[in-house]
Amino acid sequence: MTFIKQLFGISDSNHGEILTKVSVKTWVSTNGDVINQVSDDVSVSTKGTVYTRVSDNTVVGSDGSLFTSLGDSMSSDGSIRTGDIATGRGALFNDDSDW
Repeated sequence: MTFIKQLFGISDSNHGEILTKVSVKTWVSTNGDVINQVSDDVSVSTKGTVYTRVSDNTVVGSDGSLFTSLGDSMSSDGSIRTGDIATGRGALFNDDSDW
């Protein structure tokens, strides 16, 4: 692990994943996973992970992942984005209308 990775707390297994919305209820990730929205609060990935919205600002994955919204954006690691300023370790942010 390089010094930079250690400095920012990035493990070798922690790498950015980008989701691209391909239809109203379908997203495709850079690793080939497809996530389909099956109801207002539930989405299922082709890898078997079920993502459930448990509140207006929180989504929990059956694999233990947790996504929390702060303001009008949701990050994959609890990072904060306010306007054009973001904190975090490479988290991906989506606008409210995308999640």
